[in-house]
Amino acid sequence: MKYIVGLGNPGAKYEYTRHNVGALVLDAIRREFELERWEKDNMRNSFVSKGKIKESEATLILPQTFMNLSGESVKDLSGENAKGLIVIHDDIDLPFGTLRISKDRGTGGHNGVESIISHIKTKDFVRIRIGVTPVYEGEMRKPKTEEEIEKFVLGNLNEKERQLIVELSKKIGEALVLILESGAEEAMNIYNQKSSN
Repeated sequence: MKYIVGLGNPGAKYEYTRHNVGALVLDAIRREFELERWEKDNMRNSFVSKGKIKESEATLILPQTFMNLSGESVKDLSGENAKGLIVIHDDIDLPFGTLRISKDRGTGGHNGVESIISHIKTKDFVRIRIGVTPVYEGEMRKPKTEEEIEKFVLGNLNEKERQLIVELSKKIGEALVLILESGAEEAMNIYNQKSSN
C-alpha cells in the first residue's frame, strides 16, 4: 500500500494559499484517477480516499491539522510502512510551477515535513516538491526573513497561478504513476531533468 499525503492547512481561509498547493494537487489527482470521495478519518485527523492509481493500491491523506502538526496524520507509518509514503508539498526554494522529486533528504525548513519526520522517525520517504516562488527577469524573488516567509506562504495564489497549479497537477499525476510503477529514482531521472529545463 502507498500512502500519498498532500500538505496544507484546513479551512476555506487557507484553501488557495501557496502553502496549500500540496493539498490542491492531491485533490486533483484523486479526481483524475477516480478514487473514492474524501471521508473523515478521526484516528488520522484527516480526510482519506482509497483506490487504485493505475495498478497500485493507494490511500490519499489530507491532514486536517495545521501544517506544523502534519505528522500526527501519519504517525502510524513508521518503520517499513514509511517506505510507502509519498508527501506532496510547497517549496519556496523552487521557481513557481516547477517540481522536484526527492528522497531521504532534510526538511528545507518546511514545518509540515519536519513534523512528519519527527513523528515517523525517518526522512527516508519520497517527496514531490512544488515550487511556489515567483521569477522576475530570470531571478527568483524569495522571501528572506521568517516573518516574510510566513506572510508569503499564507498569501493567496492569483488566478493565473491557480491555473498553472491545475496544469502542473497533470504532470505530477504522471510522475506519481512512474514512482509507483518504477520507483522514485526513475522518476527523479526524468522529471527533475525536465523541470530544470
